[in-house]
Amino acid sequence: MGTAQKAKSFLRGNKLYQQRARKALPLLIAKATANQTMFYFELADELEINNPRNLNYVLGSIGNTLQELSEERGYEIPPINLLVLNKRIGLPGEGVEKFIPKEEFSKLTPKEKQLIVDRLLHEVYTYPHWNRVLAHCNLSPQPVKDNSSLSLFDAIQRRQGNEGESEFHQNLKSYICSNPDVVGLPKNITGKTEYSLPLGDTVDVLFQLEQEWVAVEVKSRISDDSDIVRGLFQCVKYQAVIEAYQIVIGCKASCHVLLAMENQFSTKLLQMKNLLGIEVIDKLRGHSQT
Repeated sequence: MGTAQKAKSFLRGNKLYQQRARKALPLLIAKATANQTMFYFELADELEINNPRNLNYVLGSIGNTLQELSEERGYEIPPINLLVLNKRIGLPGEGVEKFIPKEEFSKLTPKEKQLIVDRLLHEVYTYPHWNRVLAHCNLSPQPVKDNSSLSLFDAIQRRQGNEGESEFHQNLKSYICSNPDVVGLPKNITGKTEYSLPLGDTVDVLFQLEQEWVAVEVKSRISDDSDIVRGLFQCVKYQAVIEAYQIVIGCKASCHVLLAMENQFSTKLLQMKNLLGIEVIDKLRGHSQT
């Protein structure tokens, strides 16, 4: 019997995985209303779970809870646990097969699986009654954490343009440009620093692969939380501008923008990062300088 079958609905029971499932559902609904997926490790971070494998029971419990609720209340609820993806393959884990209305899902090709998952994700994104589901589960919507609001306020208030670029920032840009593998790219590609965009901004580092452009916003060891917040929103802006630029120049490559930083990413900003859907690669400190 698979994990999904073993995991019980959290409507009745208070085992640790059921407690975590109750905490996770509002998080997933917040992602669904933002039309975003998330990776296993991101949800594990949000739930303070050391091993993402422990999410199998959590997600199974959520799936079984929604199925039980559908039967009790007489309305269909899409499988929101499909929002959580394996980063390596870009698909949900094997345990979702129980919640997908397709026989032998595990035997399909990756392309066939992707088509089914994309259709179901559209149903999750457009489902209009997630607040009703929360109410029936005696849960509240996911609140925005106050400890990130202060950093957001500081980022808005900060005056810009007079400080110049630090030596730390220059060194980290050069290091990433020369070592693309630290951001998950092949070692043999060449990046560009300070790539100019039509908006007048410059991307810290840009790698132009045939199938994908990868832009990197860089934050050095001297960046505080408010500067990291600015970096997250810069990534949102660069994603939109680069995609528009690619359309104009007829480039068919996809675009991915990420934030790379020397220090460890603050847990205070974790929810903001996940809501915005930004990939962060942290703890590069010590590699950019000899």
